[in-house]
Amino acid sequence: MAPTFVRRPVHRWQHLFIPLLYCLLLVRHSLKEFAYYLAPRPHLDVRHARPPTFSERVRFVLTIIVGHYGLRLAVPLLLLSPGRAWSIFWLSEVVASGYLYTTFAVNHLFAGAAYPTQLGDQDWALLVLQTTLDYACTSAWTGLLSGWLNCQVAHHLFPLVASEHLPAVSEIVRETAREVGCPYHRSPSFFAAWKIQHLQLCSARAARIDGENPNFTPSPPACEHTSA
Repeated sequence: MAPTFVRRPVHRWQHLFIPLLYCLLLVRHSLKEFAYYLAPRPHLDVRHARPPTFSERVRFVLTIIVGHYGLRLAVPLLLLSPGRAWSIFWLSEVVASGYLYTTFAVNHLFAGAAYPTQLGDQDWALLVLQTTLDYACTSAWTGLLSGWLNCQVAHHLFPLVASEHLPAVSEIVRETAREVGCPYHRSPSFFAAWKIQHLQLCSARAARIDGENPNFTPSPPACEHTSA
């Protein structure tokens, strides 16, 4: 979706297939975590910049494999047939993945978001403000359903702050951004944020697609926007 991204004909239909891909991304993430913690020489990336320690490997086995996946499979297998137990397991994976990634995608995929190609010495706080959108920060119901990650800007800027304090922090960030002239994006509800994301995905249908980078300008965001 970045302006520098090479668009292909298939991207005309991304508004249809990308939401379906959200339902599979959690499986992909889980497989990468298994490979990182269990492989003798794991592949390193931005998220995993060093090999895991022995204690981290043990904690992963006990909490994720035994505690999470073990219980999610062990209990159904004790009560149901293997086929039904595995069906419930994979159905829950797909539903959880779709819910999780749909919730997160609206925070970062919106018209007006910056897409830096090189980070360099760019200020971290400014980068967060340029690439992140908040939604329904004052809604207790939305906060409950999202773990207050609807206040995504505050979550990125202050990751160690308890989630229940993120709405208050978001208001401080909002006012500070207005005072100093930094960009800040907020949508009034999840559905409004989802619509922005959907229109952004649909916008590829109107762009020139010929295997080259088109001169493409997405529709303006239908959300609060504060900048200098």
